[in-house]
Amino acid sequence: MKIEKKLKKFSLKKLIDDDRYLRVFSVVIAIVIWFAVINLISDEAPRSISGVSLDIESQMADLRQMGLVPIEGADQKIEVVVEGKRTVVGNLQPEDINAVLELTGIDSPGTYDLKVNVSKNNANDDYQIISVRPETVRMVFDRETSKKLTIEIDITGTSAPEGYLMETVYASVREVTVSGPESAVQNISRCVAKVSRGDNLTQTAVVNTELEFYNVDGQPSDMSQVTVDRETVDVTIPVLQIKTLPVKVSFINMPSGFDMDTLEYTLSQDTIEIAGPTDVMANLSEYNLGYIDFKQLSTEGFQEFDIILPVGYLNIQSVDKIGVTFNMEDKIEKEFTVQDIRVVNGPSNYTITVNTRQINKVKIIGNAETIEALSSQDIVAEIDFLSSEISTGQYQMPAHIVVPGKNDVWIYGEYSVVVTVRQDS
Repeated sequence: MKIEKKLKKFSLKKLIDDDRYLRVFSVVIAIVIWFAVINLISDEAPRSISGVSLDIESQMADLRQMGLVPIEGADQKIEVVVEGKRTVVGNLQPEDINAVLELTGIDSPGTYDLKVNVSKNNANDDYQIISVRPETVRMVFDRETSKKLTIEIDITGTSAPEGYLMETVYASVREVTVSGPESAVQNISRCVAKVSRGDNLTQTAVVNTELEFYNVDGQPSDMSQVTVDRETVDVTIPVLQIKTLPVKVSFINMPSGFDMDTLEYTLSQDTIEIAGPTDVMANLSEYNLGYIDFKQLSTEGFQEFDIILPVGYLNIQSVDKIGVTFNMEDKIEKEFTVQDIRVVNGPSNYTITVNTRQINKVKIIGNAETIEALSSQDIVAEIDFLSSEISTGQYQMPAHIVVPGKNDVWIYGEYSVVVTVRQDS
């Protein structure tokens, strides 16, 4: 038979000489020996567990009511020796041990040597705590406090070139709050935001910068024990462009066709020096004082304007007023009675009746020769309905006084007439 032939060929010597069978046999023997040793040696064994953290937070409630906090020693680690079954203690980790301090007797800032008490986090674990090293730890406590510091801004090395003005810099917040142990907080005296952008700063810049803290000796403060409510601030460096602008004045209610060459005037100041945002100042070519109303321009010949600049602009010379003086040497004022009252631009489907017969004491100012030659017949009062809403009834309407053909006179004051409006049937 084939099977019998194979059995006859089996040889122990050949089996021992085969490396594969020898390796398998060695592993089996090793396992047998290991089980034998385990059975002969005790199942109980000690073990040292290092790096166990101290639980301080759970004990701090009473101390915090007194305002006390640990400032040194809270991060210490201890070593705990345990004993138990090898299968149990061999798997223990530092977090399986609870280490607390006896904080009784602490009632004021100072240095204390505190006893360490350890226990199992899981009371059902089958092992015993043999010892702890060290048995006491030294810790320093201080009162917790806070204070506010005004943020100082240091722009040393930052400047603007000629033709530009750097205004007072400011931070996005004025104060910073420092909190922590009293001894550490009280030693901090200054908070500084240092900004260095170099020279030739030609427009406003906003820089986010870190806050730096200094102690009473002017040295950088140790901030390891304190916290701050912010670490950076935005510092604004306002830069304005300076420009000297010609001063201009404008006119309203000027008579149609009036010759401005007949009305000479001078300004108390022809130019004004102002500073403003660079992007706006680049396109600014003059400063307009405001408007002179011919209806308010008397023979006194003087009007004054307040210099009012928008927010963000600066009056370099601090000139608060500029006066406009008119040459009235050849000008006179005369009163007339106007009887020629005309309705213009009246609606076609309405009848408008002027109830006022004449307008008395109409003041006209201008060149003396022209005024002396005027008569009431040269003057017309126009009642213009072009921009008026029409409805039936009686109204007081403004009267526009004109002197046709005269380009060197104007009307002083305002005048009105009463009209009656009827709708045509």
